[in-house]
Amino acid sequence: MQGDNKKYKHDWVGRWPRYLIILYFVGALSGIAHEFGHFFVIRALGYYPRVSFKAGRVETYDAQGNLAENQTPRERLFMSSGGPAVTLSLAVGFTVFCLKRRDSFLLFACAITNAVMRLNMYVDGYNSDEGNMSEILVKMLGNQGAFLVPLTEWTIFIGLSCFLINRQTFFKRTYWFIPLFFLIAGVSMVSSFAILGHVLR
Repeated sequence: MQGDNKKYKHDWVGRWPRYLIILYFVGALSGIAHEFGHFFVIRALGYYPRVSFKAGRVETYDAQGNLAENQTPRERLFMSSGGPAVTLSLAVGFTVFCLKRRDSFLLFACAITNAVMRLNMYVDGYNSDEGNMSEILVKMLGNQGAFLVPLTEWTIFIGLSCFLINRQTFFKRTYWFIPLFFLIAGVSMVSSFAILGHVLR
């Protein structure tokens, strides 16, 4: 048993730099994919989106090049849901791939990063996409819609995260890895957006 623990520690020390690099770039690309989810929904609704990596959001303009501020509640609901919908699709899709390739850390990284990324709704509150969606749903459905989106996403993403942690073969199967991956995903997304915002300004 002691020999197994030493082997585990040795393998972990040898692999963690490569794992962290993969997680960083997966987090950055997942964040970009999330923003482009908003981008394409806004464009499909007839507006003119611009991705602002420096601000970490997609800004909506009208045909005259002015910031669009008079969208209907339904339009704003779709605009806010575009990013989380992409993140959810990536999380579910890569989780399915992980079932077939449990030895691929890249697939696991793609699945777990997208599974934990939207847990930021409990950090940002009403400033998050889910907060905006909840605010709109309260106005459309009444108070019973307040927690509809956050609770649904929380259930799906926490469930996916627990499932992935239990199925993976790279680390010990402990749930404290979920906040660790959340932290890594957040740092990689914020720092990559800062870099892109500086380069593309």
